[in-house]
Amino acid sequence: VAVTGSSGKEDIYLGCIYPTSNNIAATRGQGYTTAVKIAEKLINQRDDILPGYNVKIIFKDSQLAPRYAVKSLVELISEEKQILGFLGPILSACCESTASVSPFWNLIQISNGCTSVSLKDSKLYPLFYRMTLNDTSYNSVLVNIMQRMNWTSAGIINFQDFTFTSIMEDLTSQFKKAAIKYTVQSFATDPVNGVNKLKAYELKMYGPGHVWFLPEWYGALWYDNLLYLTNCSRDQIRQTLDGSFGLQQVFLSDNNITTISGLTPQQYVNEYLAISPSKQIRDENTLSFDSLWAFALALNRTASILEQTNETLGNFYYNNTRIRKLIFASLSNVTFEGISIIKDKKLVLWIIVLATIDTVLLVLWIQLDPVQIRITESEGQFLSNDNPDVRIRYKSVICFNNQKAIWLGIIYGYKFLFLLFGAFLAWETRNVHIRELNDSRYIGMSVYNIFVISAIGALLNEFVVASPTVKYVIISILTLLGTTITLCLVFVPKVRRWRSDPDGKVEIRSTRIGNMDNRTALADNHASHIESPGSDNLIEDFQKSSKSSSNT
Repeated sequence: VAVTGSSGKEDIYLGCIYPTSNNIAATRGQGYTTAVKIAEKLINQRDDILPGYNVKIIFKDSQLAPRYAVKSLVELISEEKQILGFLGPILSACCESTASVSPFWNLIQISNGCTSVSLKDSKLYPLFYRMTLNDTSYNSVLVNIMQRMNWTSAGIINFQDFTFTSIMEDLTSQFKKAAIKYTVQSFATDPVNGVNKLKAYELKMYGPGHVWFLPEWYGALWYDNLLYLTNCSRDQIRQTLDGSFGLQQVFLSDNNITTISGLTPQQYVNEYLAISPSKQIRDENTLSFDSLWAFALALNRTASILEQTNETLGNFYYNNTRIRKLIFASLSNVTFEGISIIKDKKLVLWIIVLATIDTVLLVLWIQLDPVQIRITESEGQFLSNDNPDVRIRYKSVICFNNQKAIWLGIIYGYKFLFLLFGAFLAWETRNVHIRELNDSRYIGMSVYNIFVISAIGALLNEFVVASPTVKYVIISILTLLGTTITLCLVFVPKVRRWRSDPDGKVEIRSTRIGNMDNRTALADNHASHIESPGSDNLIEDFQKSSKSSSNT
């Protein structure tokens, strides 16, 4: 049911489930709530995002417990005002409870704090998104650090529950691949026995020669509130922790750039501190802020599509799978420059690396095996029978190297590896049905095109006997043909898309969530299981679906 507010705009509602009552996470939950309220105000002030709509947030208290998180979701569903989706919770156990039942009401969920590996299962949690990295994301970083430092052995102390056991199993798997020796001790209640079995005390496993890696969510002085549980003094704990490491996600970008919200990261901090009751800011509050912006951008695209069938977001109801699929597909395609991540520079870096490899190979080739010149002269040929005194003798200047086959083998070899990598990318993204995300067909065609034309060119150049001019023409044609076809495969579909939608009505503004890791964190494991209309054209499918439903 569409509701028009006092502003003349149609009111649309989103839920928000954070812990805000008097418990250990209340301060964090209140901070997340403040961040969402700032985003809500900024979104409603924009004329280019959800024009004609007024976003309103309905807050519920999860009390950091799964049963209360589900209770909060039931309360949201029971509200007279229907919600289009919801944010939160922040505890993985709470997310697992809500994400497993929210599909029954076609409600999409974005969490800013749930990191459990189990939430990657898109069959169990098909409508769940997260703005944070999952628990195993840091393991590869830890392994890389150990390899860089030439550390060859490690001890793992693991709490026996599903979350931490999953992290441990992934880490030990990576240790095996990296040939790092390890010992695991698990505990269900008291970790002291586990530490003793590792002989940490007897061997004095601290100081020079030993490094402790702690979970990223440990605070700087976490042990001050737990001293009464141990026989160790504060100084002993500090001595043990001296030189320890913690791996943490980047929550606040240090780039002084204007984000999708219209604020720079520092301006967001100032805005937050100005209205925060605690006058303190936690880094991960930015994920709540960006979560609402992600939802708003997805709804903005969905609203544009619905306009084509004279519908609005207010037509959504909990049995409306069609509109939910549009929101889901739109959210899967959201990229923007948010407060919480740093700008992606990997693509430029890769281009520089590839250009450097080519340059190094060519320089080495020139220096170690310089080009030599050989002049060949053909036998004289009579110009014509009428003039036997005139003969034509052709001279050919040939450039050659003593080890040409080796150098060409090296170049062909590493170029072939990149073609294989392109084929791998095409295969991995084959099931993504969102046109802007899925270039797998064009990547595959480009790889095939380059491979076939390159193979033909190499064979002709090396084994076919012909005049230099003929060879030059053939190789030039093949080179231009290969590059032109590849560029057309990459850009022609995008140009056609732009010509069919020059105003970007079916597009989200071209901004970024940030680096590839965080962008993956938003979509998590849904990349290969995106629920979207069957064809690439969302509008066309939705119109067909609308006509079908109206006929019935």
